[in-house]
Amino acid sequence: MSTMKLMPHLTSHRHLCRPCHNREKAKGLGKSICQRCHMVMDEQPLMFKSDAYHPDHFNCTHCGKELTAEARELKGELYCLPCHDKMGVPICGACRRPIEGRVVNALGKQWHVEVSEETQTCLGLGTCPRDEHAYCTVVSA
Repeated sequence: MSTMKLMPHLTSHRHLCRPCHNREKAKGLGKSICQRCHMVMDEQPLMFKSDAYHPDHFNCTHCGKELTAEARELKGELYCLPCHDKMGVPICGACRRPIEGRVVNALGKQWHVEVSEETQTCLGLGTCPRDEHAYCTVVSA
């Protein structure tokens, strides 16, 4: 017979095993459960393969440094930001952040596909360069 300790659950007035208790507690608090240790996560989770984890459960694949929630996944491996940035990941010419999805090449730089709402810049047909950004040209009928 199992000797698992049962925890009283406050809202249902029933006893639950620790994993079920933590799951109910996280649900009530609107928090995530770490998929490795099954504890409630108070800090920002590290998302890896669509699951939430405590970042300190992982180390950078390249340098071995303990990861933070800002770690990046590349080809199924986790990297700290400095190592990820050094791996030849394209950097957006507008926001200077790594481009993890599709890339647009224009004006000798690489850009995120999305339109930048802040600067009203975009890439594609009907753009003109100014101040090292590509601006949409206004076409009047």
